[in-house]
This record gives sequence, structure tokens and C-alpha cells, in this order.
Amino acid sequence: MSAIFETKNLSAGYRKGKKETVVLKGLNLKLECGSLVSLLGANGIGKSTLLRTVSGIQPSLAGEVIIDGKDITTYTPKQLSKLISIVSTDRTQTGGLTVYELASLGRQPHTGFLGRLDENDKKVVEEALEAVGMAHKRNSFVAELSDGERQKAMIAKALAQEAPIILLDEPTAFLDVSNRISTLQLLHDLARKEQRAILLSSHDVSQSLALSDRLWLLYADGTMADGVPEDLIFDGKMDKLYKSDAIQFDRNAGDYESLNIGNRSIALHCEDTLLKMWIGNALRRNGFLIDNNASNVIDAKDSRNFTLQPSGKTANSVEQLIEMINVL
Repeated sequence: MSAIFETKNLSAGYRKGKKETVVLKGLNLKLECGSLVSLLGANGIGKSTLLRTVSGIQPSLAGEVIIDGKDITTYTPKQLSKLISIVSTDRTQTGGLTVYELASLGRQPHTGFLGRLDENDKKVVEEALEAVGMAHKRNSFVAELSDGERQKAMIAKALAQEAPIILLDEPTAFLDVSNRISTLQLLHDLARKEQRAILLSSHDVSQSLALSDRLWLLYADGTMADGVPEDLIFDGKMDKLYKSDAIQFDRNAGDYESLNIGNRSIALHCEDTLLKMWIGNALRRNGFLIDNNASNVIDAKDSRNFTLQPSGKTANSVEQLIEMINVL
């Protein structure tokens, strides 16, 4: 696939008078049609700054942003609106609009001065609503929608714009776990079916790993790692994403875990990988360091069969196990 979007030695940040504050530097990135890319990094690290810069909202400090083979600065705002669609987390004042009317706003770059929709425009809007599963809500007011439905309506608006590039700033920020997963799955499917290049910022590490074609990992020093999720995991790139001694990346769970380690040690003997992971989770939460040389040993047969050695005491649930070891 060829890149619809790329940056060349891009530096992004803020300029006030003669003073420049560089947030990101030396970025060489590519975005291809048909792919979903997730941008991950800590709060305040520059994710929104990057999205504003590559969309043309904020000028770069150095380097280039190339859209469809041309420097972004050579496009007029109307030309750019036919290439890039933006979905933000801002609660826009659209409650008085119907879902159809909101999605129709995406046609503004293509309509005339009066903004009237012709038959082709109406067809595009209907197809966009159908693609996100909101056709049945076309006459509902946006104010009546759930958070998940409202986000789908905003994505329909972006699709109706018919821009090859869609940028989303934390689209799952206010959604529950079910809607987070369904929204990311929707974006993944739309990237493939609609051949759009979709870039989103997110804090949902596990779902980004599961559904993104590539990840852009933004580090505290303003640099970035770019690659297929599995390569980034195997190369140890996920380990350095967050600068904190309190968490670490768990390759088995595909997410970050707390390093809540106390001053008590205990050994864990367990052959079942899943059982070992979750019993380990319970032990760490209760302040135990898992140490194979510890004098006290938990022998875990299954989730209802635990024996503490050398005392020989038994437990038939994790709750009972925790009560038993907490008196050690």
C-alpha cells in the first residue's frame, strides 16, 4: 500500500514570538489507506499536538507534512477538508440536530454556497449511517443518544466527508468497555472496507494492541517508535512507553500492571499459565513478592484447590487463599 500521508523530519510544538517550545522532533511517519493506526503515550506528552499539526490546524516548527504527495501548506482549507476529516472528543453543541442532519454536515466541503444536498450527497450520508450501524437512528436527536451512539454518529459525519484520512482524538475516552471495543472494531473494519487511513489517539492499550494495524508510541523525550504491535512488544518498545517505577508492561496480559510489591515473599507453584497469572495478580495486590526461593510456598492445582506449604493448610477459593497468606 502507498502512503496517503507522511511526515519528513517533523518537529511540532508551539511558537510564541521568537521563542519555540519543541514537543516532538525528528518524526518520519507514514499512514496508508486501509490501515488503522493508534497513537499511544502518557497524558501531556504531545498526542493532541501531533494530531493538530498533521491536520494543518497548527503549523509545524520544522520538517514537512505531506498529504497525497503535496506539502500540507500548499492546500487551501477547502482542499484540505476533502482530504482530512477530524473527530474530536469535544461535546459539540449538536443536541438539537437529528443524526441524519449531523452526518449531513460532513458534506459541507462538497456542497455549494447554500449547502443544499443533491441526490448524490444524500446517498453518501445514508451509506455513512449504514456503515456505522446508525441508519435506524437517522431521525433521532443527538441529545437522545448514548455516548457510544453519539460517537458513531460523529464517525458517520467523518465518513460522509469522503476524506481518505480520518483523525480521531481519543474517540473512546468517555465510553464504557463494550462501546470502546465496538468503536475500535468499527474503525478497524471501516479502514479495511472503506480504504480510509485512520489515525487515532488512545489510552486503551490492550484494545489498541488487538485491533491496530500499527502503533505510534510517543515517548517522554519527544521521539517515537512506529511498527506492528507484535514487533513493538517483542522489541521491548512497550516497556519504555511510560516513565514510571510503579508499573511495567506485561507481555502475557498485553497491558500494564502495577508493581505493588511489599516486603513479604512467597513462592508460587502452578502449571496452568492463566491460573498463575491471576494468582500472581492477587499476590502482588496484597503486597507479596513472588520468589521461588521463599520458605512459604503456594501449590495451586486449580482455582478451587490451593495448599500452603510447609503448613499444609488448604483453601478452596482465591478469597480464602488471601485470608490464609495475610496472617503469615
